[in-house]
Amino acid sequence: MEVLRVTENNEKASIDRVVQCLEQGGVIAYPTETVYGLGCDPTNLAAVERIYRIKNRAKDNAVLCLMPDLLTAEKYVVFNRGARSLAQAHWPGALTLVLPLKIEWFTVFQAKTLGVRVSSHPLTSRLLRAFNQPLVSTSANLSGQAPALRPDEVIFYFNDKVEQPDLLLAGEILGQGLPSTVVDVTTEEPQVLRQGAIFI
Repeated sequence: MEVLRVTENNEKASIDRVVQCLEQGGVIAYPTETVYGLGCDPTNLAAVERIYRIKNRAKDNAVLCLMPDLLTAEKYVVFNRGARSLAQAHWPGALTLVLPLKIEWFTVFQAKTLGVRVSSHPLTSRLLRAFNQPLVSTSANLSGQAPALRPDEVIFYFNDKVEQPDLLLAGEILGQGLPSTVVDVTTEEPQVLRQGAIFI
């Protein structure tokens, strides 16, 4: 696992390296405003399958996607009035909205709904703008274990494993380690699936 420790002087070069890794089908670990995440290009099914193997995660346990902004999210999922209101109130931030995928993305994402979020972590926000498309986000840990809150915890979980991220983007976490709140807004009446950092 390549480790990039980001400083003010090397941030742009680090982000460029991460984007290159993602475009080549790699899996990364990176900071968010909640916990460290594992990510890849969600349209690369081989990379998505690697994330499931790295985490030893059940295939029926869906992963969410980070979006650069609301406008990008609207290209992939359908917002009803309630979903748009929640997004405008809490994005960027630790709120994941489960929304219907637009029909043209059914086969790409192998699903009809997708959890989406706009991250408030400044480094990850700049990465998403540079990548300019969705990024898979699932906690950087082995399934059943606590999420990683610091770069050294990511290294501890994966460094001696056969299956591990290709690259770790090491930066601080701004939040308190709580996961994002997940709300199903596929219907007009929102349903909280997981209570996390934001109270809904």
